[in-house]
Amino acid sequence: MAADEDTARKGEMSPFDADGHTLVSYAAAPARRRGVAIAASDLPFNRGDDVALMINGLGGTPVSELYLLYGYAHEQLAGRGINVKRNYVGNYCTSLDMAGASLTLSRLDDEITDLLAAPAEIAIRTF
Repeated sequence: MAADEDTARKGEMSPFDADGHTLVSYAAAPARRRGVAIAASDLPFNRGDDVALMINGLGGTPVSELYLLYGYAHEQLAGRGINVKRNYVGNYCTSLDMAGASLTLSRLDDEITDLLAAPAEIAIRTF
């Protein structure tokens, strides 16, 4: 099982902020508290960390809802003292027309920040 497979869930509709809180809490918490194996890259985030935040749609979620989730996630991270320096919102890795979204946090250092700022082109978009 991959370190993040236990985060997927299916259930009744819940208030948006409850789902957003769950995603942010899981992404920002140390893996040991989540009860999964810790990989070298699965580090906890601390107050003052700079991060890139990606909200990825799975294909069937409107982009407007992805931006709502981004706004909520950004607010929650700021409240924890985590600084969102780069953001990505859209359908980057989809599963046909599946409803839902994923949230990814990556800690930034100077090298990663420079690499993310470099121009890049792929078949469907230019960064």
